[in-house]
Amino acid sequence: MPELKMRPMTVQEFAEWRGPQIVEYAAEMGRNAGRTTEALMARSEREFDGLLPDGSKTHGHRLLIAEDLETGERIGWLWIAERDSDAGKVAWIYDIVVEEPLRGKGYGRALMAHAEIHAKEMGLGRIELNVFADNEVARSLYGSSGYRETSRQMAKDL
Repeated sequence: MPELKMRPMTVQEFAEWRGPQIVEYAAEMGRNAGRTTEALMARSEREFDGLLPDGSKTHGHRLLIAEDLETGERIGWLWIAERDSDAGKVAWIYDIVVEEPLRGKGYGRALMAHAEIHAKEMGLGRIELNVFADNEVARSLYGSSGYRETSRQMAKDL
């Protein structure tokens, strides 16, 4: 497994990251809900701004940049925070991404290992996340990393 260096996302990196993430989240919701991205953009922006009112400095949220320990190359990012769930206080992975050209090289598994480290540092004994139904690669990674499915939502358009 590749070794990663994790560091906090800077204010400038957050400013560059926020817009594309709002668009991507709206697109993911659209693909899985059968609605247009445009209809979901306002919701996506509201959710991001509600969760991160102080950007990368929002209390309780860790927005981290992953870099290759040897080369310093940017690998991706991890957004993790404490959240209430049916299981009590948990670490919630809001986003975990490996840059497109670097996928399939073990970086996703390394990022998942870092999520566990951060959850333990936060004093939490459980990690939860949501994965969209069409994201087979992520679902496979999470399953092979010991995550199990805890719920499933279904919908039918009439």
